[in-house]
Amino acid sequence: MIASTAMKPITITYRIKLNENTTEVFDFELNGENFELISTTPESLPNWTELSFKQCSHCPLDEKEHSHCPMAVQLHQVIEKFHDTRSI
Repeated sequence: MIASTAMKPITITYRIKLNENTTEVFDFELNGENFELISTTPESLPNWTELSFKQCSHCPLDEKEHSHCPMAVQLHQVIEKFHDTRSI
């Protein structure tokens, strides 16, 4: 019998308190072995999240395998939560 050495996912939770009654919570789950972000991709994403849209020069991802930038997708989900929030 071979013992499993797979590490459990790691969850990082950010809580942002906007006022006395409103707190936004963001959970980011990371692969326990390689610390890559584990995420679900929303069905509808803006074009600025596409990997071909100003892809970083050092980005190792291939557009054929990854249609969207994982970081941009996560950022979009955070931005959407604050869409109706005033910054001042």
